[in-house]
Amino acid sequence: MKVRKMVAAVACCVAAYLPSCSVAQTAATSPLSTLRLEMRADYDHKYLMPSAADNSFMYGFVGRYFNLHAGGDIADGFSYYFRQRVIADNGRHGFFDNTDFLYLNYRATDNWSFRFGKDALAVGGFEYDAPPIDVYFNGNYWDQFYCFQLGASAAYTFDDGRQSLRLQVANSPDLHSDVASSPSNYLSYNLLWSGNFGHFQTLYSASLFERRDGGYLSYVALGNRWVYDDWSLYVDLMHHGSQEDWLGYLGFVTRADVKLNADLSLFAKGGYEWTSYDNGTFAWDFLSLPCRDYLFGGFGVEYRPAFCRDIRLHAFLAASNLYGDKTLTANVGATWNVNFARLFKFNNQ
Repeated sequence: MKVRKMVAAVACCVAAYLPSCSVAQTAATSPLSTLRLEMRADYDHKYLMPSAADNSFMYGFVGRYFNLHAGGDIADGFSYYFRQRVIADNGRHGFFDNTDFLYLNYRATDNWSFRFGKDALAVGGFEYDAPPIDVYFNGNYWDQFYCFQLGASAAYTFDDGRQSLRLQVANSPDLHSDVASSPSNYLSYNLLWSGNFGHFQTLYSASLFERRDGGYLSYVALGNRWVYDDWSLYVDLMHHGSQEDWLGYLGFVTRADVKLNADLSLFAKGGYEWTSYDNGTFAWDFLSLPCRDYLFGGFGVEYRPAFCRDIRLHAFLAASNLYGDKTLTANVGATWNVNFARLFKFNNQ
């Protein structure tokens, strides 16, 4: 994920993974080092149970993502990044609803940098940090969290280059999206520690989200990832609560990836979430639906042909339960990129 400001007109997209709403950023080398389109289309076949006989199966083709990315350097120390979901609908609340990233970044020194604009909330966890286009199936919480908000942040990178701390003040996710015409009156306060220790990586955070009823939702996320040549594994642990219910939500998500060769890889993913009933009301918890528990899991395959790494084919089988309803999903799809910066050598490579 990344956002930089430039080409004012070329584009008004969620930054690449590693992550997710992604906090990591690659140094730009020119005013337009990033300019690309990415698209994903799938075929879904879902079986719902229990369900009415005429609605037990849901199937068909669907276009899931169409994103525009742009970024680069605009002055000494200044860079920008932009990611826009190309959608005809201008959003429910404001112009910036479909803009994931649109921020200006200033690197003052080797240690300190500052960022202002539309960005992902500085929250930990590797499922959260992954670009949505790479998240094939997910937990209940992931669907409820509108993480792209206007705000400002400061980051300190340690001298060893392996760790960083980011302090961010941004609009609260209780708004669900931006209100571009006026101040939101509800803010979030986030502290994120990221570490890279070779085979072990971390994304840990602690947050306070203001609620529209005047209270706060506290949120802690602990993302842990192990990376080796042929396999990787992450385990995310999450908790959020409030004055009304400090143990209101507990959850974990894990995913393992195994490379069979340079082109083909397998993955398996699963998770469990528990949400308390809070006396039958959920006004305090805007990050989860009112269900006692949510369990999901599945496995799949990814293939990137050697002749074009910008094409990715995938297939997966996943199951989940919510409110006692069970869903089984079979999916196949394709993701592809059109990298204009590389095609026209904007980045001088």
